[in-house]
Amino acid sequence: KVVLTRSEDVVLGDGDKFSKISDLNKRCEIINNAYEENNKCIMVSIHQNSFTQTSVHGAQSFYFQRSEQSKLLGETLQKILNEKVNEKEKKAKPNDSYYILINSKCPGIIVECGFLSNPEEADNLTNSDYQKQLGDILCRGIMDYFSEMTETK
Repeated sequence: KVVLTRSEDVVLGDGDKFSKISDLNKRCEIINNAYEENNKCIMVSIHQNSFTQTSVHGAQSFYFQRSEQSKLLGETLQKILNEKVNEKEKKAKPNDSYYILINSKCPGIIVECGFLSNPEEADNLTNSDYQKQLGDILCRGIMDYFSEMTETK
């Protein structure tokens, strides 16, 4: 079962005034409610990156460094991103400061699917076939993660 925190480009949270922390708290609430319903769930937060140099490119996953399950999820997905879309191999990166990783009860990752600041990647990211390819990669990574979790039990 997939639970979306957002299905359109809107701010979550209370009130009319934008509050990043209110938005993030609402996302974490949705994620944590899903985890309470099913403690075998994971969180995959999908993003697009940007950088001052337009030559920077590639997809990368970030995981909460104090969670072995998040590390496994990040590394599993990164392996497939490297095989399918990255020209140069990237490593899944540990993190201990991303709010959504810290405040989500379930294992989770942030996936930066590419750089909007890179013209070629920006074109790819707006292409529906490429978006489907990324969706298939995410699906395969999630299935591989759950297969590995089942094997280790």
